[in-house]
Amino acid sequence: MSAIAARYYDVEHHAERYIVAMRTLDAEIQELEELYTASVATGKEDKDLAKQLQERRARVQYYELGIERMLLAKRGLTATFAVPTATIAWPGESS
Repeated sequence: MSAIAARYYDVEHHAERYIVAMRTLDAEIQELEELYTASVATGKEDKDLAKQLQERRARVQYYELGIERMLLAKRGLTATFAVPTATIAWPGESS
């Protein structure tokens, strides 16, 4: 496999991992939003749920930026993005 072909494969493989992680996070976010909304409706806002929601949303943003960066790299370009301030973990790692 040529170096260019290897780079394309690598980018697509990593982007695929990010997309899978984002789908998992989307499901978690939906569940957390439902729980948080219920806690607010009862008058007992759960601050821990709010924090978890913020962290999951920040992680989704991080993955989105990572995919954008990979797509640019695939075209031979580079970019620098600001990373959200929440603790971030790579797919498969705990934060």
